[in-house]
Amino acid sequence: MLAPRKTLWSTPGVGVEAACQLLRLGDQDKVIDVGCGDGRFLLEAAKRGARAVGLEIDAERAEAARANGCSDVRTCNALDEAEWSKAFDDGVTCAFLYLVPRGLRLVAPRLIERSKTRPIRVVTYMAPLPGATYVERTTVTPAHQPSAAWPLYAYDLGVATVKVCVVGRDASLVVGAIARYHLLGEDDEAPSVEEAVVRFPRTRYGVTNVSLHTSGEGPFDGYIVLASERWKDYVTAAHTSDAPLRLLADAGAFNADHARCAVQVDFEYVHGVDVSRPKKGCGARDKDGVPRIVEALREADWASSPTIEAEAPAGPHVAVMGPDARPVYRALCLKLGAAPVDDVHTCTLSTKYYETPLTLSLSHAPETEALVYCGPPSSEAAALFANDLKTRLLVVQGYDTAAREWCAARGVELVSEAPAAAAARCRGALEATLWSTVAPPEPAAARVSRELSDHLVNASDTAPPPPPPPGGSGVDAFEAAVDAARATCAESLSDEARRERAADVATKLLDALGVGNESDSDSVT
Repeated sequence: MLAPRKTLWSTPGVGVEAACQLLRLGDQDKVIDVGCGDGRFLLEAAKRGARAVGLEIDAERAEAARANGCSDVRTCNALDEAEWSKAFDDGVTCAFLYLVPRGLRLVAPRLIERSKTRPIRVVTYMAPLPGATYVERTTVTPAHQPSAAWPLYAYDLGVATVKVCVVGRDASLVVGAIARYHLLGEDDEAPSVEEAVVRFPRTRYGVTNVSLHTSGEGPFDGYIVLASERWKDYVTAAHTSDAPLRLLADAGAFNADHARCAVQVDFEYVHGVDVSRPKKGCGARDKDGVPRIVEALREADWASSPTIEAEAPAGPHVAVMGPDARPVYRALCLKLGAAPVDDVHTCTLSTKYYETPLTLSLSHAPETEALVYCGPPSSEAAALFANDLKTRLLVVQGYDTAAREWCAARGVELVSEAPAAAAARCRGALEATLWSTVAPPEPAAARVSRELSDHLVNASDTAPPPPPPPGGSGVDAFEAAVDAARATCAESLSDEARRERAADVATKLLDALGVGNESDSDSVT
């Protein structure tokens, strides 16, 4: 039995905030808190748009959570199979656990078993989850314990994990640079770390975790070899494997001998990954290599990647790409409603003329209708702009003649702003685009004509219709038809009946004018 603790402790506010960030909670998530206490985590999760469910064995604590505004708190033992299944049946994507080690040992097998059918993101506070390897760890310092540093552990249960070996001089700095660039879009002052895990969403619901190691035993799914002492030994070892990712990287400057060797052994050659210090003769630090490595990790055809079909994007698809894309992508998502939780974000684009769902992503897709390239003009950017795109924007830091000429030659709008200002201009351009999935606005003349017609047909009153106009011709018949028309406009009928009556009256008017008869005469009798 999962019994309550004798002394009950609640997760501090900084711990709740850190847990929500590690879980990357959004409005598409359902999160469960096992041992929810007074419900403070549930309330914070709900603020972020997630559906939150709490399980609490202590009846008084469960009632306190309900009193605090938590709408779904269940007083039960989390080890009860019926309660556990009931809580998880409705698509739980995340779980938060603040339990003693014994409680975690009892709950862990159930979470791992559930993750076999659907991936689950898990965060534990204070103690790790037995039987699982965390992908991220952080610490928090509560206000009432200024000398403490309590840990939180993040797990991606049921998510494919591949191992990549990074070897050579400054390998730990390169691992830190890769992780920093993937998260923040920059590699300056990268930390030196021996291991790191980076998450790459393959689709909206499929994720691959890439675990980077500077040491350890294989087999490895990929190799990043830094050209330094013994680099040929590392290349030979990697060449004997069937790893889908094999990169030979140079520190800073291009080296023709290294590039030639890479071709011979079926490696991709990458230069410019010096993250520690400029090498003698290399000049200023060249950062082009780290973005290319991150892109290669993202695009690799990992054998263990989930085979989940990608959902068709909702509404128009806008790709935000380039070496400086991530801060602009985040700023644009914020301009359109909310912070992104992964590399694909769906929001709503609303203008005075239309409203449509919009999918933003950090990758190009066949259905891409707009491209925002963030970075200096390059051959890569030119290739992307060669597609048939409705909106084409190049975001650079500062105007210069080369960028203006480059954009003018390709019909691309140049945006030279900081990320927030650039995002505002990009939003304006997206709002002004006539998307293929959005019906064009009705012309003013057609709208006025339609509204006038609807007004004449839909005018209503309670007066009964007059008797049919008497037979005859000339002025009497015309006046009788006009009276009938007025009565039709005043009559309370359904839309279909009004249209039928209006057509009948129009026919009588034409007959009275002599237009509708079969005579060859153009005169009115």
